[in-house]
Amino acid sequence: MSVYFIHEEGDLSIFKIGKSMNVSERLPQLQTGNHRKLCVYRTIETPEYDTLEKILHHTFTEKCIAGEWYKISHSVISFICRMVHICNENKIHINSIADVLRESKGSMEGGFDPTKVYEEITQKMSVIQLNGDKKQENGRKLTKKMLRNEQKEAEAKASIEKAINVFNNLINEYNEKCKEKVQKLKLELEKADNKHKVRDIGIQIDRTYLDLDIQTSATNRGFLSYLKKYRLWNYYVKFYQNMPANKVDDNTHIDHENTAKI
Repeated sequence: MSVYFIHEEGDLSIFKIGKSMNVSERLPQLQTGNHRKLCVYRTIETPEYDTLEKILHHTFTEKCIAGEWYKISHSVISFICRMVHICNENKIHINSIADVLRESKGSMEGGFDPTKVYEEITQKMSVIQLNGDKKQENGRKLTKKMLRNEQKEAEAKASIEKAINVFNNLINEYNEKCKEKVQKLKLELEKADNKHKVRDIGIQIDRTYLDLDIQTSATNRGFLSYLKKYRLWNYYVKFYQNMPANKVDDNTHIDHENTAKI
C-alpha cells in the first residue's frame, strides 16, 4: 500500500493526495471524467500509509481545493518524501512528521525554502533519533540485567539442587544405619530371657530413634547454614518454599516435602 501524489499534466501546483494498493490501476479510475491527462508525480511506500495520508490531509486542510486535491508545490512533496525516508531508515514513527510539518507550516505558506526546512527537519529528526537511541540503549541495558538475573537464578538453583542431593544422601545414610541397628536390636529382643534385658534393649531402640532425630535436625541446620553462607536463601524461598524471606531464623525447619527428604 502506498500514498500517491497525482497531478494534471503540465501543472505541478495542484496535487491529489490519496492511498492505494495499486496506483497504476487507480490512475485510470481517476482519469475518468477528467479532460486533462493525469500523471503520477511521486508515491511513498510505507506500512503506515493510512496514518501518513491523514497527516497530510490534516496539514494541508487550508490548501484543499476540492476533495483530496491540494494546492501545494512539488518541492513540498519532495520534502515530505525525504522525511518519510528518514523515518523509515531510522525506524522513527511516522507521527513525528506531523510535528515537523506543523512547525514548518509558516515556512511553506510564506515561500517554501526546501533547503532551509530540510536542515530543520534533519536537526529535529536527529533529536528524535537520539531519544530513540537512548530508549533502545536503556532497553538493551534492561535486557542485559534481566539476562544476568536469569543466569544468577539458574546458577543458584543448580547450587541448591546439588546441596539438596548431598544433604538427602546424608539423611538416607542415617536412616539406613538406624534401620539396620533397630532390626538387630529387635532380633536380640526376641531372644531376651529376662525383663532387665528387654528393658535395656527397648532403651537402646528408643535412643537409636532419638539419635536419628538429632542427626536429622543437625542436617537441617547445616543445610540452612549453607544457604545463608552462600546467599542462596532468597533463591531457595523463591524456588521451593512459600515462606517470606525475611521470616527465617536459625530455628527454622527446612521442609522438603516435594523437593527433598531433608
